[in-house]
Amino acid sequence: MRWLALVFAVGFAPLARAESDPAEIVRVAAAEIETATVLLIEARNATNRAQSLARAIRSLEDGLTALRVALRSSTAQENSVREDFASKAADLAGLLSALQTIEHSSSPLAMLHPEGAAAAARAAMIIVAITPELENQAAVLQRDMMALVGFNQLHKAVETNLRSALADLQLARVELNAAEAERRQAPADLLSDAGQLDMLLQAADDLNFLAGEIGKLPINQAAQAPAGFASLKGSLPAPVTGLLVSKFGERNDGGQIQPGISIQAPALSLVSAPNAANVRFAGDFLNYGNMVILEPAAGYLQILAGFGQIYVVEGEVLAAGDAIGLLKGQVPAADEFLIEMSSDATVNSFETLYIELRVDGKPEDPLMWFTGIAE
Repeated sequence: MRWLALVFAVGFAPLARAESDPAEIVRVAAAEIETATVLLIEARNATNRAQSLARAIRSLEDGLTALRVALRSSTAQENSVREDFASKAADLAGLLSALQTIEHSSSPLAMLHPEGAAAAARAAMIIVAITPELENQAAVLQRDMMALVGFNQLHKAVETNLRSALADLQLARVELNAAEAERRQAPADLLSDAGQLDMLLQAADDLNFLAGEIGKLPINQAAQAPAGFASLKGSLPAPVTGLLVSKFGERNDGGQIQPGISIQAPALSLVSAPNAANVRFAGDFLNYGNMVILEPAAGYLQILAGFGQIYVVEGEVLAAGDAIGLLKGQVPAADEFLIEMSSDATVNSFETLYIELRVDGKPEDPLMWFTGIAE
């Protein structure tokens, strides 16, 4: 990060006191990435490597998202400065051109004025009066020029940092896949009767039926989630870092009212357990694709769909922050990663995680439970 530090120290000296200093915003994001990189190094030697890698990856993804947002803010400020600079430069150039014309005119001609000598004298006084203002305007233009140079240096540094962080992230995903494969070699079957789940899946023809019946299946007492889940309402971290693209109660493309929300995030983003929970289902289900159903407490179900890869199995007990799986998609290039997330289906470097939360079988707005989801 030393090259970023140089940009912070030199490139934005004129803006150092601004509350919205883009260099400061990027510095915070870059520091978050640097911390996450250290966590990745430490995770490789951790006792629970899968869990440590998952937390480090999520931290790195958060840092990358912050860096993208910071760069977008910085670019907007750069465009504003550039437009202001162009406007002021054009006005100043016109005035300087007029003054130069006067300066190069012969003395007798310069003294002429259509309204006589008095008007000529007044014009001369005006020119003298505006000279300090011209100097001020020139200083402002010089400051803006320095700011534009700083923006250019900053953006080049950010892109270099981003490409490096994306490479670290992809390597960490490969390591997490290996760690999760080792962890699942001998999974503990905590379902009292796994055969009942198979029968239920064969009979289920929609998510309402599956969600209504799955909580009735017996589960080993050792897998019971701790009490007090209701007290976490409004404070749970989002399972994935992304942008809210559809809200609870909105109609989907088929015209049906959605009992959940959708979060758009970069392809292959890590989905983490927001809380301790039992895994009641993990697999493919109808048009939901790869889906996971968590039971954080009796009467509560969290339904997550949109996975490209699932790490967990039925009966497993998750701790808050454990890896559940990865979203679908391909590894985005650095340029694609900088694309602003939106609901535009043509943006193929982003995928969607669908989330439902049901209390005693009835859907509730997940936004009432989670925090930190950008809209």
